[in-house]
Amino acid sequence: MDPRVSAMLRRQADEEMLLAQDRSRAAERTLGNIQAWIKHGVDKGWCGEAVCIQHEGTPFTEIEAAAFDRGDDPCLVVVRINAHLAHD
Repeated sequence: MDPRVSAMLRRQADEEMLLAQDRSRAAERTLGNIQAWIKHGVDKGWCGEAVCIQHEGTPFTEIEAAAFDRGDDPCLVVVRINAHLAHD
């Protein structure tokens, strides 16, 4: 490979890595704690509000509840938040 092309590719890779690091630092500043992270997801519509399944029940949508009532078995994806980290 032409050394000039190789050098150009290395520079591009270095620039892309620096941009990725900058984006990561910006995201960390913006979403630096779990509450901000969850709020961001709720605001974007990526997730619902946090609920306690034990005390509040399964957070079905109306469509899921109707399917469940018909005897279907709708799947819900759950991500458990480690409570000891949620209060930082």
